[in-house]
Amino acid sequence: MVKKIWFIALFICALSTLAQNLVGTIPLHFYSKTNCFEIVDDTKSQLALCLQDAERIRVIRITPQFQRRDSLVQERPSKEFKGIMGYTVQDNQYTLYWTSGEKDKLGCQVFDFNTGKTAFSTLPYVLGKEKVVAKINAHGKLYVVSCLKNESVLTIRTLEGPKITQNKIDLTGKTFLNYEGKRVSFWEMMDDTNALQQVPYFQFIDDETPPSLVLAAMFRKSYIDGDTLIFTFDNNDSGTQLLAIQLTDFSYIQKLYPQPYVERPAEATYYPIPATSFYFEKQIIQLKGKSDRLMITHRAFDGTILKSWEIVQDQEIGFKNTEIIQENGSINSTRVLDKSNQLIRKINNLYPSISCFRHGERIVLTIGGVSEVKESHMFGPMFGLIGAAIDLAINSYSNDNFNSYVNRKIVYVSGVFDNEFNALNEPRVHSSFDRFREFIEGKRIDKAVMFTLGSSLYLGAQVKGMDGYSFYEFKN
Repeated sequence: MVKKIWFIALFICALSTLAQNLVGTIPLHFYSKTNCFEIVDDTKSQLALCLQDAERIRVIRITPQFQRRDSLVQERPSKEFKGIMGYTVQDNQYTLYWTSGEKDKLGCQVFDFNTGKTAFSTLPYVLGKEKVVAKINAHGKLYVVSCLKNESVLTIRTLEGPKITQNKIDLTGKTFLNYEGKRVSFWEMMDDTNALQQVPYFQFIDDETPPSLVLAAMFRKSYIDGDTLIFTFDNNDSGTQLLAIQLTDFSYIQKLYPQPYVERPAEATYYPIPATSFYFEKQIIQLKGKSDRLMITHRAFDGTILKSWEIVQDQEIGFKNTEIIQENGSINSTRVLDKSNQLIRKINNLYPSISCFRHGERIVLTIGGVSEVKESHMFGPMFGLIGAAIDLAINSYSNDNFNSYVNRKIVYVSGVFDNEFNALNEPRVHSSFDRFREFIEGKRIDKAVMFTLGSSLYLGAQVKGMDGYSFYEFKN
């Protein structure tokens, strides 16, 4: 076993050396207390860096060769505007949205690379008793979803350049179940929390990078599938609740996907059973645990069961293409578990998780469990955080995805499947995200951004010991 672990470690080191490529370095001056984030225009495969300091905002566009293309600068808005809450980009026009202390408007800061001009205006933005539960960038727009407190009325505000529109969705009378199975309002269902997801907010899942088991373990998740906004809820272990909203006309449908029945102890008034799900290409993959097994159900969007698998105590895992791995706060601190019993026990004692990502004509399915963040000496210092110092209310899925692994215990096993979810006897795909994690481990970096262009994953950062601002490519 020791020889096997050493071989795996040496193989990973060799892959890490070959897998990343320094593709460009630019001179870039950062003023005091500068925040940095990336904006990618997918329609043009155009990367831009946005740099914010106390006096100015700079938007710098980068060429495909990772050199500086051009830039626009605008003064920071007045102190009435507290911070950037989102952005859009359409036709070479970059728009930043600023929250206001008056809570009735947004600042709208435009950088127009077609004309070389900048502008600032305000937009009406009155939340009142509404609470924002999701912010999602898609199709060159920013969708802000809010819910009226204690009710079942959603408002979707669509920001597109210097314009804002809003649509209401009244879910009053619709059935939503809380963690105990009681019928509640949408807001009351949102108010179910645990130590992993402590606020009434949806964790957005993107296909930009393979979703971490930590993000996938959240029991409120959101997805974009074409023109459809998907919300899923796994707060109740009897089934997965789904709300699908069509962003073209704001119609919606509800679904409930039952989970296998597991009997609770007779003496318990409430006893949570490990259960979770993942939405993938108009399909639902569900995971549920009991003391001697894990049950996986693959459903079509209409609820039809397409396949099911079980991981049973004292039996081999039929679909696995990897060892059972336990990470102890770091990708470089791992342990191989020998038996399915250990996987079952650990998932049942952690937050259960299941995730999928596509790699060409293959689908990689990973199941596992994650702990809460452990702030202790056993996990070591928090090196290699991506964008951790950014004090902005901006969603950065890839940054959050990477950072979510830090200082947690994670147990997982993976399998490779074809498009019909038939298990394949092939090595697990070593993704660009895996290589990224290996490369960044233990490095001291600053002003870091993480993004996808084409089929490759990229890191932009000031790396200790390197001059300038460097870009690294990680190919699948």
